[in-house]
Amino acid sequence: MPTERQLAANLGLREALRALEILGLIQVRQGSGVFVSSLSAEQLLTPLRFFISLDAGNIEALFEARINLEATVAGLAAERASEEELAQIRAALKSPSGRIGEIEPFLEADVYFHQLIAKAAHNAILERIVSSLSVLGRASR
Repeated sequence: MPTERQLAANLGLREALRALEILGLIQVRQGSGVFVSSLSAEQLLTPLRFFISLDAGNIEALFEARINLEATVAGLAAERASEEELAQIRAALKSPSGRIGEIEPFLEADVYFHQLIAKAAHNAILERIVSSLSVLGRASR
């Protein structure tokens, strides 16, 4: 039987592992093995963020996707939100998002507001997609 190293070379596994390591999805530790990194939306979307930044048309497509998805998510949230979730959404609307010219507090408040709505839609997949689009949208701003 070939050694693990020989199998990896023959199957292209080494190149695949390198690619996953470059993307930050895994950590290869010599003598210890291969470990999965944090699978946060921020980290997973880093390559896509780079792709979007290469073409202005991609940014327009991102905003088009957000507009269409958020309309659907808001509709579901309107139907499914509990009173507590509605109170959180209202509070997020009333809370100050920072002074004029303070971009970071505004972006944080905006992302938080959209996350509350996505959570109130009670659809884990849509919530994750909204979160991913928020990461990309924030990077594009």
